[in-house]
Amino acid sequence: MEGREHTGQVPQDVRVERERRFRDGELQVLYCSPTMELGIDIADLNVVHMRNVPPTPANYAQRSGRAGRSGQAALVMTYCSMGSGHDQYFFQRPLQMVAGAVAPPQIELANEDLVLAHIHAIWLASTSFDLGTMIHDIIDTDQPDLPLHAEVRRRLTLDPSATARCNAMCADVLRTVLPTLVNLPWFHADWLVEHLAGAVVQFDHAFDRWRELYQLADNQLQEAIALRRRAHRRGSLTPREIKDADRSYQDAVRQKDILCNIQSGGKSDAEFYPYRYLASEGFLPGYNFPRLPVRAFLRTDVDDGTFIARPRFLALAEFGPQNIIYHEGRKYQVVRSMLPSGSAERRLRQAKICTPCGYFHEGHAADVCEQCGTPLHGNQARIFDHLFEMTTVSTRRIERITCEEEERRREGYRITTHYRFAAASGTLRRVRAQVQGEGFMPLALSYGAQATIWRMNHGWKRARKEGFTLDLQHGLWNKAPDEADEGDPLEQSSDRREDVRIVVHDTRNILLIQCDPQLAADDEQIMSLQNALQRGIKESFQLEDQELQSELLGEGALRQILIWEAAEGGAGVLRRLVDEPSALAQVARTALEICHFDPETGVELPAGDSCARACYRCLLTYSNQPQHSRLNRYAVRDMLRGLASARVERQSVTLSTHDTTSLSTSIRRVMEYVRSNGGREPTIEGDDTKRYLRFGRTCLLCPAPGEDVTQLRDALIERGRVVYLIDPDRDVGEQIAPYPFWKS
Repeated sequence: MEGREHTGQVPQDVRVERERRFRDGELQVLYCSPTMELGIDIADLNVVHMRNVPPTPANYAQRSGRAGRSGQAALVMTYCSMGSGHDQYFFQRPLQMVAGAVAPPQIELANEDLVLAHIHAIWLASTSFDLGTMIHDIIDTDQPDLPLHAEVRRRLTLDPSATARCNAMCADVLRTVLPTLVNLPWFHADWLVEHLAGAVVQFDHAFDRWRELYQLADNQLQEAIALRRRAHRRGSLTPREIKDADRSYQDAVRQKDILCNIQSGGKSDAEFYPYRYLASEGFLPGYNFPRLPVRAFLRTDVDDGTFIARPRFLALAEFGPQNIIYHEGRKYQVVRSMLPSGSAERRLRQAKICTPCGYFHEGHAADVCEQCGTPLHGNQARIFDHLFEMTTVSTRRIERITCEEEERRREGYRITTHYRFAAASGTLRRVRAQVQGEGFMPLALSYGAQATIWRMNHGWKRARKEGFTLDLQHGLWNKAPDEADEGDPLEQSSDRREDVRIVVHDTRNILLIQCDPQLAADDEQIMSLQNALQRGIKESFQLEDQELQSELLGEGALRQILIWEAAEGGAGVLRRLVDEPSALAQVARTALEICHFDPETGVELPAGDSCARACYRCLLTYSNQPQHSRLNRYAVRDMLRGLASARVERQSVTLSTHDTTSLSTSIRRVMEYVRSNGGREPTIEGDDTKRYLRFGRTCLLCPAPGEDVTQLRDALIERGRVVYLIDPDRDVGEQIAPYPFWKS
């Protein structure tokens, strides 16, 4: 019996061929991701087997609806895993899934990046410019700096009448959500005009990641050609070196073909089809495409290869050094990070982490934690000097791997999570709320829209010391423990850096739950509360498992629960927990029922007869296995009962991050120009060593004479910002007067 995959990573022509073979009976089994939910009609299909309970009734209706479409009887089987709390919840309540009402879709309308992506879509439609099927028709690859083609830039520049029409269309769209936007710190009267005026610049910046990948492939190609030329000189290259040079050449050609969408013939499902690429970069609405992904290059055959993409947080582990990637029945090992021209040194950054609360401070300058006020000295802070921002990785194909090696790799990495609130005008953008009620220890909530989540890979769990070793010139990673040998090329490298941690970051809506110090210090109570609330939020708002994540941060009495919306753009449910007085109470009632207690009386339900402390129908899941011995549903019953009748009282609170009198001379002179010319007040962001001015999506870097801000500039561009560098030796007006972003 033959079975094949049907997923988004399978090329479209291969998927279509597999659908044909499946429809004709040549292929007996098709293993599908959600790609099969919509638009696929196998007329005589009569059996669907779901290996787990779908996330929502809407997903169940789509997946089960693949069978019985021609009127014949159909058998739909759903396997409810004992290791999944979600599956067990609906195993006990099948009608809520099989015949349940489909909830309206949820989305966070207050997300600036999401709103802006739709504005860009309207702007691009207004230009009437067809991007075509290949990015090199947009980017001039004959020029070293890979600019936009002059004709493309001309076609994208709207004349005054077209600009007015585009502005009117966008204003009509924004008017539908204006009540949500008017009270947000990032929105202002000129927000729309500013971003439409800068749309061409932002469109250009959206291709920076493609430019980097193209330059990497081109550099590899030139190096391989130069090396291969030496093959016919006496005593130059060994047969092994010649073979490696040929392989490197072929890989580089293949990468450039993929980047230019040549190999696929310009197909729209290709990774670098222009519209799909712009969606993955966040310039256009992405929907099902991961935003700002990390990519891995797999050499799938002698003359073939492909890029696969993963969301950043998933890629941190899946594309980690020496990890095994499974793709189309083959195995690949991550061996190298692909580096831009020059050393990896420029991608290394520094940070200081507050030990008690887990807050992330860029650089080493912070002396006091912005979040909790703890002095950042001694064991109150962890200082990191070599944080490497994850890049596209390269792999080597593995023909054989033993069971023992595979089992060792399953042990995984040490990964920690940290956070940082967005800042505006020297204050942290957060909303605080108190949970008021009787019979439970008080809780404080802190909600942050578009906060930054940092995830850090500290190395293999089985390694004796933390951190990786990186070859700064070639991007090679050290081998995993028990695998290093004398032939390890990193051992002979003179330009390497030890104690390197790999980091990724992205913006997310977050909710911090700060408990009574006594509860925070009790592992059993705080871990049980964390998992009960996460399960309660998911089931109350019908969220998929991957749409909401939680983690315990900090130490001792300041330990707190961090919950974040992992869905693209955010589902908007965490904001509701601080905006709606009774939303948390509903979550608590759902959590009580999940924990086998009657939400009204607290009496144990019959479903709890076989559950002593916790089970896979309530608090246990595969993902929280390290906490299993400490989870106890009885430990949080009284707390949840109190929350079930409590109300949330919201209050807006800001915390000053710095006094404007301490700003550098370079920043002050820009602010003085803006104020004296009637401009709008910028927000001041960054840490004590690297502050900058932000006008919505546009950032002004104001370095002192001789100061290098390349790293900060690259980081901001990676977050989708439009960045201008203010030369300290030139007049401010000459540099910003032509642009509208700062004007009132």
